[in-house]
Amino acid sequence: MLVAALLWFAAPIAVGRSLKPWELLVVALISLAVLEWWRGRRLRQEREAVESMRDSALW
Repeated sequence: MLVAALLWFAAPIAVGRSLKPWELLVVALISLAVLEWWRGRRLRQEREAVESMRDSALW
């Protein structure tokens, strides 16, 4: 999805026109949503790894 947002951002520039304000807003919102999803997923994986280490240390 991030790749799609980047392509949508780059395509008009590649053909020589600037993005319309609404296009820029959509690209920014999609990019932020994908980055926040990725961050949450990474934090959840780190938390699960720490919990796993903690649980194995108790045994």
